[in-house]
Amino acid sequence: MIDSEDELLISTSNRKRPGRPKNEVWQHFNTIPADSTNEKKDLHSGAACKFCKQKWSRGKTSEMIAHLALQCSKLPPLEVRALYLEILNNGSFDDNDDDNSSKRSKPYKQSKITNHVERLTVTDDKQRRYSRALTKFFVTCEVPLWIIENPFFIDYSKELCPGFQVPKRTILSTTMINVETATVIAEMKKKLSNETNLTLDGWTSPAGQSLYIFLIMTSDGKEYIHSLKNFSKNSHTGEFLKNEIIKVIEEVGAEKFCSIVSDHASNVVLAKNLVSTKYPHIFPIRCIAHHINLLSSDIIKLNWATNIITCCKKIVTFFKQSHAGGAILQQEIVENMIKGGGLKKYVITRWTTAYDCTDSIIRCKNALKQILENESQLLNLEIISILRKQNFFRNVKDLRTILLPIKKAIINLEHKSTTLADCFINLVIMATAIKELSQTSNQNFSKECQNVFDKRWKEFNFDYYLLAYFLHPKYRDTGLQINTFRIICEKALSIWKLLGGREKSANELIAQISNYSLKSKPYDFEFVTGIHTVKNWWLMCKQQNNHIQKLALLMVSIVPSNASCERYFSILGWYMNKRRTR
Repeated sequence: MIDSEDELLISTSNRKRPGRPKNEVWQHFNTIPADSTNEKKDLHSGAACKFCKQKWSRGKTSEMIAHLALQCSKLPPLEVRALYLEILNNGSFDDNDDDNSSKRSKPYKQSKITNHVERLTVTDDKQRRYSRALTKFFVTCEVPLWIIENPFFIDYSKELCPGFQVPKRTILSTTMINVETATVIAEMKKKLSNETNLTLDGWTSPAGQSLYIFLIMTSDGKEYIHSLKNFSKNSHTGEFLKNEIIKVIEEVGAEKFCSIVSDHASNVVLAKNLVSTKYPHIFPIRCIAHHINLLSSDIIKLNWATNIITCCKKIVTFFKQSHAGGAILQQEIVENMIKGGGLKKYVITRWTTAYDCTDSIIRCKNALKQILENESQLLNLEIISILRKQNFFRNVKDLRTILLPIKKAIINLEHKSTTLADCFINLVIMATAIKELSQTSNQNFSKECQNVFDKRWKEFNFDYYLLAYFLHPKYRDTGLQINTFRIICEKALSIWKLLGGREKSANELIAQISNYSLKSKPYDFEFVTGIHTVKNWWLMCKQQNNHIQKLALLMVSIVPSNASCERYFSILGWYMNKRRTR
């Protein structure tokens, strides 16, 4: 028999806990019971993600929503992620369980009646807009987040708008940045259209982390960072990278991609080919800037060039480190009105610095000779020996002549608007320049350079670039050999087959290519540089079953360089540097 005291205990245990019901986000998390022995008496439940098993000692709604929308390493179902991304973007969640309550952190202070009137002007919508603007300011201007708790910054904010509640640093670094990130992702998904390109590259951070950036580029040159992933714990095999690439492609939509662009690393090349096997309409493209940089590196590694670059580096290093020598050189530069600045360093990872280094030596040639004649006591024996070498400056000038077309090609092809046709033209210009190296003083070196160029040329999938050149309305088949037309048609047919074209449409495509080559209607419009773009010129050419237009727009939409990844890594390197975190 149960007495009245036991009945009371049973009814108490069955009674619902007081307070608000838990947010629906908890259905994706396992509850971790609170520690009743905790001295801080914080009896809030902990949480563990059901997908990736990450745990929190205290489950906060905002952090849990942000985790599912942005951070979960196991990627919850797309519908779950999309739902909470929208919730985070709209800010439609209860954030009262975060530690931003002024009641907890602010001591009581006698308020004035005017403060109440001024606070009435700041609605929830205004508070949200002010907070978003503040978040953008801190992130885009790279302002340290602790500034938000600086008393002078708080006073400044209150002077601008007394009713605005300045958020705490912990809220700025979590909830507010997560909300803004969700907004950016939502906007990015709206703007992504067809014919997008996925570029990727790897980088080792100053902390030794292996980071990979996945960058989406549209046909009009806009860039969107899809994700930055830490693969330090993973083996970077082609199969692993293929799976990671496919995750990105399928999340955005495989039908929206036309190419994957990366450098020459063998594992990445394998991954691109595996992805192209699964999605034949996505072409594996080799980064043209990396390819030309490899050519430059191969030339620099040749014995004759290596000796010259080594001597140039020694001269630059000496004048950079010697206070007296550097001052005299700067004085000579000013007095002789030498344009272009002083000596430039050669940095292996900076693609055009080999040319810049040799060019600076030639530019400062007279100044260096003046110092050698009049101030030789400032120079060490090694520098004196180099400057007195017979034909030293002539050899540097010859090497500069070789590197100039390579530098021009790299600069021209790093632009966001670069097309495959531009690559074709610059490769031809480089080939012509290297064949003309016989005019330099070192004939053996000229032959070695030509061999290096021929080797790199064979590694290139040249047919894509040849077809893109032909489909550029400014060039068409200008300068091409007679037998090249067949190669162009065969490449066009192979791509058309990958796009799902049948025999009838393939025959129509060949007929349209022939009419385009002959400038027959509707392909008889003149292409005016500076007025027309390749895209709008092709959109003017209208006819039924316009297969060649579809093919041309596809080729012009391919971005042949992932140099943007390098730029973002440079920014990230500065951001992660110790100087940034002081």
